Amino acid sequence: MTIHNSLAELIGNTPLVKLNHIPQVAGVKSTIAVKVEYFNPGGTISGTGKYLKEASNGAVKVIGSDPEGSIYSASSRDEVHQYDIEGVGEDFYPKAFNRNITDDIVRVSDAEAFEMTRRLAGEEALLVGGSSGMAVASAIKYALANDLDENQIVVVLAPDSGRSYLEKIFNDDWMRANGYGDIVERTSKPSLAEQYLDGAPSDEGAGDGLHN
Repeated sequence: MTIHNSLAELIGNTPLVKLNHIPQVAGVKSTIAVKVEYFNPGGTISGTGKYLKEASNGAVKVIGSDPEGSIYSASSRDEVHQYDIEGVGEDFYPKAFNRNITDDIVRVSDAEAFEMTRRLAGEEALLVGGSSGMAVASAIKYALANDLDENQIVVVLAPDSGRSYLEKIFNDDWMRANGYGDIVERTSKPSLAEQYLDGAPSDEGAGDGLHN
């Protein structure tokens, strides 16, 4: 068993997980893989993006994901407004952000991010948070808009765990109360108990069988 001196040693050491269902349903031709990085020290897109561009001699493109309402992807101040996705976007430019590093920024609505977050858990077995769902939704939109083919790979950094959102994004009542009831209907799956009961014979049928 390996004992690490610091959590910082684990940053960057998580595996890449290929999404096997959601991209295909959306019609994406390229491979989309998720790198789950819960230990996010900040400045990911500027610092890591700069390194990847330099290491690849410019072959790597850095695409930002931003919620509708954030200043990063807004064309004017009039488009900056409140949004429900937590821990992403801003209403000002922090000094650590280098806009020249990003080749493009894809905007995602709260609804798109929350639906993707729930789908990642239900269809890809990835329990991630809202900003991760937003990032994957951006990757899908970018791949489709730019017609990426089978020879191209999109790597998505997923910076948060879904455990912090069990009472929000993964809570059907919270979703309905905040105007996302349609997403609940599209993404809810029956529990294992419900699936078993749906396929089990009724008490009446079982009784009839015994008498026969």
